[in-house]
Amino acid sequence: MELKQQALELKSRLVNSVEIWAEERVDSFVSGNTAFKPLGKYLKRGVHNILVQKDKEITEKVEGFMLFVACLLYTSDAADD
Repeated sequence: MELKQQALELKSRLVNSVEIWAEERVDSFVSGNTAFKPLGKYLKRGVHNILVQKDKEITEKVEGFMLFVACLLYTSDAADD
């Protein structure tokens, strides 16, 4: 269960980081032209909505990655013995 909890924490951090990064990119894109300001709000919402829609897929990928790392560590430890 600890691995599952760590995977969920990693996924949460990953999604938050992507959302922060996307918001900063949108802000830098629209900062040069005031006509694009309303567009920025919709782009940010779009990123958020895509992340929510892809939540299950992101979770599966992170869990798969964590399992891969755990297997690598296990086989590395077994090889040392």
